[in-house]
Amino acid sequence: MFFFRKKSIVVDCFTAISGAMKYAKPKNAAEFIPQWWKDLPKTYVDDNSFYPNPTMRSCSGFIDLYKRGIIMPAWCDISVEIGRKGTYAYRWQFSDDHYNAVFHDARQIDKNFNAEEYAHIKLMSPWAFRTTNKTYFSLQSPAWNMLYNFNYKILNGVLEFKNQPSTNVNMLFKRKNENYIENIKYKTPLVHLVPLSDKKIKLKHHLVSKSEFNSFDNPRIKFSQNYNEIKKSNCPFFKGKNK
Repeated sequence: MFFFRKKSIVVDCFTAISGAMKYAKPKNAAEFIPQWWKDLPKTYVDDNSFYPNPTMRSCSGFIDLYKRGIIMPAWCDISVEIGRKGTYAYRWQFSDDHYNAVFHDARQIDKNFNAEEYAHIKLMSPWAFRTTNKTYFSLQSPAWNMLYNFNYKILNGVLEFKNQPSTNVNMLFKRKNENYIENIKYKTPLVHLVPLSDKKIKLKHHLVSKSEFNSFDNPRIKFSQNYNEIKKSNCPFFKGKNK
């Protein structure tokens, strides 16, 4: 009988910022298991019973989730001031001026979004990803790592990194009756990228020049286009055989 080992999905992670390379690498999700889960006892006993009951330490759904995929942590401290309900005000400050954020016009989703109730911010990621195979990843909120945070949501999606490199993080902040400041600490998990595949992930990290990093972004990809239909440029990001 022959056994064939499944090939890994190699994800090349590129950044032009040495601080991100040194301190905020995307890593396997298992390295970001929340401390509260690690601190749980494996069992507990009800007041009216003597038989031990299992805790979340044995939850297969949780364990299998953290066995898979990549978690991207915050690359620095981020403070976001959200204006009160009925306003459009918000502003942000990063602890490192290498980083920035942008926002989308609320009209891109028409009346389905009320900018007086929510503020949209997109964190511009210092990381670009590349895979040689077209593997889809489910971009999810790392919900178990932000169990007690109800002020913002990470917006989910599905990405693939053979045709596009972007790993930006879309967020919605809920407005309150008064202004408030939300502080996101360095290394806080921001997104969990779960491969829609049973293959293992192998991460490779690369520090490149700023011009190389900027060349990864294809300016022809517009909001209204499907990036799968766009022909590849001569960008070094797309060099190599397509498999």
